[in-house]
Amino acid sequence: MDLNQMLVFAKVAEFQNFTEAGRELGIEKSNVSLKVSKLENRLGVRLLNRTTRSVALTEDGEGYYQFCLDILERAEEADAYAESLNSEPQGTLRITAAADTGRMIVKSLIKPFLEQYQQIKVDLFLTNRKVDLIRERFDLAIRAGAMQQEDSSYIARKITGSDNGLYASPDFIKKRGQPGSVDDLEQYGMIGFASDEGFGNKVGLKAKIGKKTVQLTPKYRLKVNDMTAYLESALLGMGIAFLPSKLIQQHIANRTLLPVLPELELPEVGIYALYPTRHLKSVKLKVFLEFLKTWDPLL
Repeated sequence: MDLNQMLVFAKVAEFQNFTEAGRELGIEKSNVSLKVSKLENRLGVRLLNRTTRSVALTEDGEGYYQFCLDILERAEEADAYAESLNSEPQGTLRITAAADTGRMIVKSLIKPFLEQYQQIKVDLFLTNRKVDLIRERFDLAIRAGAMQQEDSSYIARKITGSDNGLYASPDFIKKRGQPGSVDDLEQYGMIGFASDEGFGNKVGLKAKIGKKTVQLTPKYRLKVNDMTAYLESALLGMGIAFLPSKLIQQHIANRTLLPVLPELELPEVGIYALYPTRHLKSVKLKVFLEFLKTWDPLL
């Protein structure tokens, strides 16, 4: 058994690209290809389908890849144990978060964390795509919204939360007026926030007015998948937006955004740290999770 060949194969399967796998591992593309070929020859099984433009797992390769992931996870746990014997946390922490949060995360979280833990490195991958943490070998994801536990393979830890409300610019309210009821929202221009997973018409949001539960079915004139652009659209008077109050405190104070139907209680917006369940967390992940307790991205 050659664990190095398995590691190289797993990286090719992850990136579906020999060049990217080599770059990640710090070896030449030709060496990557050679190790995968030797692995296939030793096993007597084709693991990858190769063309000049793409690399894809075969059915046998998909099954073998899952075994490789299990072995690599155990290897990471062994590394975590070894790290725990050191007096100072070290290693590379792989984190993923939404693309539009990058500037805020780097400034208010990553910079002070790296200043405190000099021996830790961070790979920060920004995308609005929902990353498969286990398959893509990430330590942790920072995600916003109403978090639902995906499965027992993950742990979700709440970092902070904020009340959510409907807001619009004074110019929009002047032109259109305030809606008189929830039912009137269908006649108003709404701004929707969409992930990279699609702009489909996902309607239906439960809210409360006092003890009464109501169903919102907004009609969106505009949808965007970037929070900065989403907020800017509301400020420009392009419609009514769902926004966390903590995020827009300054705009509320300056009255550049006004509440719409303030009696409406919307579900809270939460910021969560999501990480894979493992028998043993690495020291670098433990100290990062502890550091997150002092961080509030909405302030």
